[in-house]
Amino acid sequence: MPTLLIVHDDELLVAQLRECMDGWTVGSTEHGDTAVAEADAFDVVVVDVGRAPIDGWFVLANLGSLEVRPQLVVVGSSKTELRALRLGALAVVQDVQQVGDVLLADLAVA
Repeated sequence: MPTLLIVHDDELLVAQLRECMDGWTVGSTEHGDTAVAEADAFDVVVVDVGRAPIDGWFVLANLGSLEVRPQLVVVGSSKTELRALRLGALAVVQDVQQVGDVLLADLAVA
């Protein structure tokens, strides 16, 4: 079963994403430093680049630089897309509800 780590502080949003990811084992954390420390246990990490106090850019830069890393999906805007992709993101979505669609499309291609 694939695994997903959600780095976000909105409990309702995390719960909604858990429901959308049927067949996935889903973990979550509010803390960027925790995400970096635990990311190797997950296939996919979803991070909001606006996270604080350790923002999503920190998480993305740390995980994106690893030779072996989980797939990274960023919640951001079109303004953040190029930077996120350069730092190793698989995709950038503007709404966390789009994560499932991105992952299903990526898995269909793989």
